[in-house]
Amino acid sequence: MRNDNKRLYCVFVVTALIFLFLPKSHFSSSPLVKENPLRSVQKNHERELGNAGGFNSSETHFSRKAASANLQSWIDVDLQPWSMTGITKRMVDLAAQQGMRANRIQIIGGKIYAQISKSSRGPSRIWYWLWGLMELIDEFPEEAVPDVDFILNTQDDPQVSIVGKRPKNPILAKKYRDFVPGIKGQAPPPVFSAVTTSNNYDLLWPLWTIWGEDVEGAGSKTGGFHDPPWKELHPKLIHFAKKNKWSERRSERIFWRGSVKTNPARRALIRCSKNTVDAADVQHKLRVGKPIDALDRVKYKYLIYLDGKSFSSAVLPMLVAGAVVFLPNNSPFQTLCQRAFRENGFHQVFHVSLSQGEICRTLSEILSGLRNEELRVENRAKDAVDWAETQLSMLAFQKYMIAMLKRYADLLKYTPTKTKDTVEISWKLIKKNVKRKQ
Repeated sequence: MRNDNKRLYCVFVVTALIFLFLPKSHFSSSPLVKENPLRSVQKNHERELGNAGGFNSSETHFSRKAASANLQSWIDVDLQPWSMTGITKRMVDLAAQQGMRANRIQIIGGKIYAQISKSSRGPSRIWYWLWGLMELIDEFPEEAVPDVDFILNTQDDPQVSIVGKRPKNPILAKKYRDFVPGIKGQAPPPVFSAVTTSNNYDLLWPLWTIWGEDVEGAGSKTGGFHDPPWKELHPKLIHFAKKNKWSERRSERIFWRGSVKTNPARRALIRCSKNTVDAADVQHKLRVGKPIDALDRVKYKYLIYLDGKSFSSAVLPMLVAGAVVFLPNNSPFQTLCQRAFRENGFHQVFHVSLSQGEICRTLSEILSGLRNEELRVENRAKDAVDWAETQLSMLAFQKYMIAMLKRYADLLKYTPTKTKDTVEISWKLIKKNVKRKQ
C-alpha cells in the first residue's frame, strides 16, 4: 500500500511540473470566459493607431507624434460584427424596433425615403440629418451614394448593447438571446447613432448640429441658442483660432459654461476655486446665465468638457478652438469627432471624481503643470488646429458618410426596396420641419 501511495505521489509531482513548465501554447487557447470578438479587434486597432491617453500622460509626456487617426479610421472596425454574416433585412427590421426614436432611412436610386418615428416629428434632429443626406446626394453626384436601408437613432443614448438586457415579460424572456457577432440569427441589429460606448454596437454618425440647429428663443437675450451650419462655422473657428495668438488669449483659468442640473460633476466644477476654473451655470430654457457661442470660446487657452445626462454636442466646436481641451478619461461616451481627436492625443486627460473637492484639486494640479510648460502646450494646441482644419471639416464628415454608407452597402444581403410606411423626402418637407435660419 505504501508503494502505491508513493507511486501516486510521484505521478502527481511529475504532472504538476509538466503543467508548470510547459509553454502555454500547448494548452487550449479557448478562455473560460469568451472574449467579445469586436473588443479584440478594437484592442488591436488601438495598438496600431497608438496611445490615446492625452498629451500629458506619463507615457507620452508632450510627445508631438504625427497625427494618424481620422474620422474614417474605424469604419471597418465598427462594421466588424457583421463581417461574417453580412446585414440581412431581418436585422434591419429588428434595428427599427430598438429604442423609441428609431427612424428608417432608405436611399434608392438617388432618392431618400424615410419612416419617421412619431416621437421624432416636429423640430427634431432627424430632419437635420435628412438635410445632411439631401446635401450629400446633391453635392456628390459623382460619388454615387449607394442604395441602402438603415436605421438612425435620434436619442441621446446608444441602443444596441453588447451585454443585452433581458425583457421583463416572461414570454419574451424565453426567446431572448444575447447578440453574438458572426452567428446567424444572433448578430446584433445595425443602428446608427450620434454616440456609442464600449458596451454598444451602435455605428457612429455625425452630430446633427453640423447642419445647423435652432432652439426656440435662440439668442443670448432670450436664453436660447442658434448653431450655424458647420460649413459656415468651421472655417470661422479655424480662422479665429489661428488669429488669436496664445499669448493674447484670455485667462489662465479653465473655462466652462453649461447646465449644472444634468450632471453632479458639473455642479462640483462650479464650486472650484476661481483661481483655477472660470465656470458658470447656463440654462437656456430657464434663461439662467449668459450663453456664449463657439467663436467666443476661441479667446480662451483652456477649455473643459463634461458630459451632461449623456454626451454633449458642445464638444465639437471646442476641438477646433485652438485651446487645450480637457476631456475626462472616465467618460463612457464616444462621438465621431471626439474619438479621432482623442486617438491623436491632442486632449488634456483628467479624471472625474465626485469625492469632496477632488475634481478641483485634480484640475489645479494639472493646470499648474501646464503653466510650467507653456511653449509645449502652445505647440500642441497648434498641432490640433492644423489637424482639425482638414480632418474635422464639413468635407471630412461628408466623406466619412459616403465611405461608411458604401462599406455598409457592401454588407447588405438584399436589395433595398421602398417599404410601405416610408415617404419620399424632399427639400420642401425638410424645411417645413426644420427650425433653422435659412
